[in-house]
Amino acid sequence: MSSIEFINSTRTVKNVVTDMVHDKIKVPMHQRKSGVWTPLKKVLFINSCKQGFPIPSILLFEDVDGITWIEDGLQRITTLKEFITDGFKFTEKDEKKFQEVHGYKKFTELSQLEKVLFEKYTLATLTYRDWETDRKSTRLNSSH
Repeated sequence: MSSIEFINSTRTVKNVVTDMVHDKIKVPMHQRKSGVWTPLKKVLFINSCKQGFPIPSILLFEDVDGITWIEDGLQRITTLKEFITDGFKFTEKDEKKFQEVHGYKKFTELSQLEKVLFEKYTLATLTYRDWETDRKSTRLNSSH
């Protein structure tokens, strides 16, 4: 029987997005696809981060080869990445509505101070290691 090591930590948005862009955080095959959030949900999530509201922890798994995998938080991480890279795909109508109702701005439209503060926003992460892959997949991805 192997032991499981749990590591609670915080990481900045910039750190997580950089790791995602450079493929240091990977998406496992069993993970649902990214990009399922509606445009409104993405904007509300970004506003929550900009206002400093807490968000649920990101769950990561580090395998025996040192590769980090997303177990929970894919929509949050990909939304952060899309925002920082100005990758949101909104209709012109939606974008105008989000600007008027929610004060939405693209990342590149933020002031330098707003950009720095957003990139420094911290995400709670829980990383676990040394769990047999077969047992992990069965346990985390089933209702048994």
